[in-house]
Amino acid sequence: MFGCENPFNMIEQPFEYIAVLDFEATCEENQGKTYRNETIEFPIVLTDVKQQTIIGKFHSYCRPVIKPILSKFCTQLTSIKK
Repeated sequence: MFGCENPFNMIEQPFEYIAVLDFEATCEENQGKTYRNETIEFPIVLTDVKQQTIIGKFHSYCRPVIKPILSKFCTQLTSIKK
């Protein structure tokens, strides 16, 4: 049977640490392709691959310039208030 020793088909990686980024951006309900998103949140989590633990965090908000006031939809989606 294939994958018996490794049921999730995981490949061992040479990395000791991985940085995970998760940008949040301005948004409007039913926005089209021409909507100009702006970054409003820039968080990073540093993980220890072998220990499978978070060893560091960085978090910063960015004030949007084009539309400095977030829409109700954006606030509900991202949980970012201002």
